[in-house]
Amino acid sequence: MKKVKKHSLILILITLLILFLVLKNDFNGIVKLMFKISFFWFGVSALIMMVYWLLKTFSLLLIVKKYSNKIKFIDLFKQTLITQFFNGVTPFSTGGQPMEIYMLTKNGLSLPLATNVIMQNFIAYQIVLILYGIFAIIINYKYNLFVSISIMKKFVFLGFLINTFVCVGLFILSFSKKISNCILNVASKIGFKLGLIKNKNKFIQKNSNILEEFHKSAKLFINNKGLFLKEIFLNIISLTLYYSIPFFLMISLFGKSNISILTTIVSSAYILLIGSFVPIPGGTGGIEYGFIKFFGCFIVEPSLSALLLIWRFITYYLGIIIGAISFTFYKGGEK
Repeated sequence: MKKVKKHSLILILITLLILFLVLKNDFNGIVKLMFKISFFWFGVSALIMMVYWLLKTFSLLLIVKKYSNKIKFIDLFKQTLITQFFNGVTPFSTGGQPMEIYMLTKNGLSLPLATNVIMQNFIAYQIVLILYGIFAIIINYKYNLFVSISIMKKFVFLGFLINTFVCVGLFILSFSKKISNCILNVASKIGFKLGLIKNKNKFIQKNSNILEEFHKSAKLFINNKGLFLKEIFLNIISLTLYYSIPFFLMISLFGKSNISILTTIVSSAYILLIGSFVPIPGGTGGIEYGFIKFFGCFIVEPSLSALLLIWRFITYYLGIIIGAISFTFYKGGEK
């Protein structure tokens, strides 16, 4: 929690800096445009974001049901909302998954099962993220949407490589006992030398049992083709909705969209790939820069800045606010 508070403070300072940079050239024009927003289409965009969270919850529920029938959808939905806060205030969104594992254990799952559930869910998400990256690269190659920003294509490719590496690494840890045990042995030696582990053999034995259960569950997941395909499908739908939000926000601001929904989805996919390797909570700075560069090919100022601010609020800050409120009333939070 100390780290969360520290990262939250950093996030606030960076957000204020970005607001200053975005608003400084035409403050009156941007604010005036934002006040003309259509609340109906703004509400549609917010509703899409809510459906995105609901789909992520249902995706998690399908995996959880393989291990426990006691955990309800509403419990997992609260967990999804709280995760938005912890993902939003930690670099590379690293705070969400440990919190999810903790909340699953509070709901009765063992630590290995809870870890495996979150890992399975994350693997499915990473696969779809990579597939969407490939799709976006192919579409851009075919239609040459972003001719003038070749440097951004390199950033996109770097983000694509990083996410592919993460996905491959997760598969290796999930299905290769040899590599997993090797990592465990190295970790135990380092921990013992640093004084973090008192009994190296006891540590290895205890975690070997956890890894064994983890590998068994991972194999069950990958062999259950029906569940695996459902997870992929749900993540495709949820990411498609998430990527389409700028399209509806453009309608709310301008009465129409300046670009097609396909171009919007490709641009959003590129932005998310870039944000994945920015070591600041929420990819702040990199996300905004990518948004301005990609959507700036089709939209001029002050419309571009107004769209950026509203889109960032819907897709990022709204989740942090709702997640923080949900965490405040979370029963297991105090302990």
